Amino acid sequence: MGNHLFDELTIRAEAYGFTAEAVNNQLILCTDDGVRAVCVTPDGEYFRVRESLSDKKADRLMEIMRPEISLIREYVSRMESGPVIRAGGDAWRELAEYDGVVLAGKYCDNGGCRFVTWRRGQDGGMNLGHYFETDFVAARADFAVRSGLVPEQQQTAQIFEPEREQPPAGLKTTAVFKCKDADLEPRDCVVEKVIPLSGPAYDAFSRNLLRDYDFIRDNTDLMYRDVDSVMHCLLVIGENRPDGILVESEGYDYARYAALLPNAQVWLQSQEPELGQSHVPVQPQQSPALDSLCDRLNRLVHDIAFTAGQTEQGQQTAVDLRDAEQDYGVEILGSAALCHTVHAMLCERPELADLDFRWDKSEIIFTPVEPQMEPEIEPGPDLVM
Repeated sequence: MGNHLFDELTIRAEAYGFTAEAVNNQLILCTDDGVRAVCVTPDGEYFRVRESLSDKKADRLMEIMRPEISLIREYVSRMESGPVIRAGGDAWRELAEYDGVVLAGKYCDNGGCRFVTWRRGQDGGMNLGHYFETDFVAARADFAVRSGLVPEQQQTAQIFEPEREQPPAGLKTTAVFKCKDADLEPRDCVVEKVIPLSGPAYDAFSRNLLRDYDFIRDNTDLMYRDVDSVMHCLLVIGENRPDGILVESEGYDYARYAALLPNAQVWLQSQEPELGQSHVPVQPQQSPALDSLCDRLNRLVHDIAFTAGQTEQGQQTAVDLRDAEQDYGVEILGSAALCHTVHAMLCERPELADLDFRWDKSEIIFTPVEPQMEPEIEPGPDLVM
């Protein structure tokens, strides 16, 4: 699986600002300043380059790329052994199937691997596709939920891993452990700003601290270490999450220094006189791009309903979504969220009946509904006109 593995790793490494070079049938991952940090073999094994063991940037590259290597190795190996699926004129590789739900992928001509989940129809065809572009983690999670392997709220990545014995019940709390630290001396810090996130967004942030974030980039001037070695930082909290994360980025766009603050919500309430209402989630700013998208979707749905009104009652009508995408300037088929949104908006229209969404054929079939006429009320003798 060497070639595809190396191609996928190169794309991911470059997305993080690293570089990759092929040397003697191996792939070398390098830091942004050219230090050779990690060597990857064609079968997906990897190890540190000896000369980089004391390089801090090489350490960060290793932390970021270790899970990426494991993830890419997983789906590339499945792509090699999975049976071919023909859908929409393309050849896909089946990665997994359970209870009529299929997870598949295909390599794109412009690089990268694209993923989709389908429900297999009675005729064996693929229907109701959820497309995830290059996001294998999201596609894998969607497959687990759609197939019923796990409940939606459960962590879905574990379905592809061997079961582990559960630890015995006992007292539970939250802590951060570090390897071979000489001491655990606490540092004084000042919370300059509270960043409230939704629960899922906080969970994603806590698992990916080394990625760049806009809310860190927008507040780099608030994070620094003063002459007394006091850390001035952000406090990131999540809805219905008791703890928080202190962040001092040192001018970077990622959490270069981070610390878990247990029971952050309780602490915030005790500090309310000092912090005021800064921990209350602010209303999101109006987005012109989102307004434009909503307007185009509303016009699309309105025009489909208008077409139904001009069609003979009981006659089935088809709408080609590929033409609609060009007419209204919105890419629907490549986004599972937009497919669901259009589906819900059309189902709300009383003019349409027998809706059939054939995502694999990029079309919507519907039957116009005869409008219900309000009965006329003739004035009786007791009605005053």
